Amino acid sequence: MKGNPEVLRYLNLALKNEDVLESAEQHVEWLETPLALVERVGLQNYEQSQMGSAG
Repeated sequence: MKGNPEVLRYLNLALKNEDVLESAEQHVEWLETPLALVERVGLQNYEQSQMGSAG
């Protein structure tokens, strides 16, 4: 790809930052699910349900 190397470097960095942001957002969503369950059913019930699904 031809173009200004500084612009290309900036665009490359911006795209990488978008990937990092998307990954971070997915991790946050993944963590919010069990946290919401703990709030809804309580920690002890949540832990018990997780132990049952491990076997």
